[in-house]
Amino acid sequence: MRYRLPRLAAGLLLTLALGACSALPAPKASPLDSYTLNPAAEIATQKPSGLTLLLSRPDAGPGFDTPRMAYREQIHELAYFARHRWVASPARMLAPLLTAVLEQSGRFKAVVEAPTAASAQLRLDCTLSALYQDFTRKPSREVVELRLQLIDLRDGRVLASRNFSATVTADADTPYGGVKAANQALTGLLPKIAAFVAEYTPAQ
Repeated sequence: MRYRLPRLAAGLLLTLALGACSALPAPKASPLDSYTLNPAAEIATQKPSGLTLLLSRPDAGPGFDTPRMAYREQIHELAYFARHRWVASPARMLAPLLTAVLEQSGRFKAVVEAPTAASAQLRLDCTLSALYQDFTRKPSREVVELRLQLIDLRDGRVLASRNFSATVTADADTPYGGVKAANQALTGLLPKIAAFVAEYTPAQ
């Protein structure tokens, strides 16, 4: 003989079951690890020009205008780490780094960042062409590529353009290994950039 639960009792059991489910702890989201670009570059002092340099806001090539940390496991592929990222887009972090080394060079009366109402005689444009950890070889390597262009704002002439690149082997095949290699790459590139800008800065 079969017995049927009254509808009220069945509803009460369903409510208790749902309440028990809602009391279960929600799964915890995996924390994100965030990293910075903060190389320690030594800059040679240059002869003062008396000019003011405007640093335009650095931009980035396709796939690199993001805080996500890029890597490559095969040619033509670009992927991103799931739980590791930069604190800001690398192009954004480049601006204060470039400003600091150009000021330290002593070549300019002032170095100002766009946007600004300050007047300047020269402008430096910067594009981050690439920044990624290359796993196509072991150990992995960090690849950094920049393009710089110096413009005389008084007559619109392009004074010089140059591509800068560096590849540094990571000390570990991990995202943090790539971070350290990226900072090492910029430590080597920033003095070269400062010297390049100083070389093509005209006399006042």
